[in-house]
Amino acid sequence: MRKRIFRATNKIILFFMAILGFATACKPGGGMVVAYGSPHADFVVKGNITSAKDNSVIKGIRVIAQGVTTYGYYPADTVKSDASGNYTAKITEMSLTQIKLNLTDIDGSENGSFQSLDTLVTYTNPKFTGGDGSWYIGSTEQVLNIKMKPKQ
Repeated sequence: MRKRIFRATNKIILFFMAILGFATACKPGGGMVVAYGSPHADFVVKGNITSAKDNSVIKGIRVIAQGVTTYGYYPADTVKSDASGNYTAKITEMSLTQIKLNLTDIDGSENGSFQSLDTLVTYTNPKFTGGDGSWYIGSTEQVLNIKMKPKQ
């Protein structure tokens, strides 16, 4: 008799565990909840590139943005300034403290010749917006307008 009660109790417990397991593993609308990944955010730096000599916009400047973490360098994003001199670089990571910008005039004398420039953008207590409530923390943005010196 005890064995029968024990087996029946085990079956009931097993039934409820299975129901609870399926109920907690499924999202509303179907699909499984993904429970792996790592926190990440978009660090954006953007601005305008002009000549230090006459404030004219400079197009075609290559901007290499490389993330700096407490563990070293992170892969870079490479962009060019557009016809209005604007650039936008984005690095997706979580633990960035800075973005190192390397600016190089790669079009020769087409828009004038300018000296290369290296500079750092520091993220101190960044505020993130647009996160999804899961692994994506959101985006933070800094504006850095740059003046490049002509080559002599």
